[in-house]
Amino acid sequence: MEETINFRKPLPFINKIIFTENHVPLPLSDTEEIVYYNTDCKFSLKIGNGTPAYTVKFYSQTGYLFLTNERLIYRPRPPTENFESFFVLLSNITDVKERDYFEMVVHNRTSVKVFLTFADAHTEMFFFILRMSLDEKNDLNKYMWYSYDIKERLPLYCEALEEIQNQTKNSSGQNNNNEIDNTEKPKV
Repeated sequence: MEETINFRKPLPFINKIIFTENHVPLPLSDTEEIVYYNTDCKFSLKIGNGTPAYTVKFYSQTGYLFLTNERLIYRPRPPTENFESFFVLLSNITDVKERDYFEMVVHNRTSVKVFLTFADAHTEMFFFILRMSLDEKNDLNKYMWYSYDIKERLPLYCEALEEIQNQTKNSSGQNNNNEIDNTEKPKV
């Protein structure tokens, strides 16, 4: 039986962003940078199956949009009691369409469409930058996961130390037979 999600309860991506008095979101980390922003963006998000008890809509005619290297943030202008902010981590964006929306995961495998339109001619530019940001993030994740063979175990510190000691002995002409090696070998 499929789980029914009640989207009427507080959502983790709505009204959770802290802004400065200049309407700029506080960064998640020291490395978060704003890649793109727009001060006149229209926003629409509908979550649920259409049944009033299981559907919620967030809409704003105009607002601030920020795309960082870690997330996308929207703040309606003016903010309302029910809708002060929206954010999605780039890792939760599953698909970007050519012109006016992207899809994101909201719960388990449930995805929704987020529609964004701009008063000026920034629509194509924004979605191009969003796709590039996602590609860059995905390439970085691939590099991190596939930069070394997972089956190959990294050596323990004591194993590396033993190997260095052996190389030093070999390069210095080995121990003479008269010398006794009293060093204790590290146990693995």
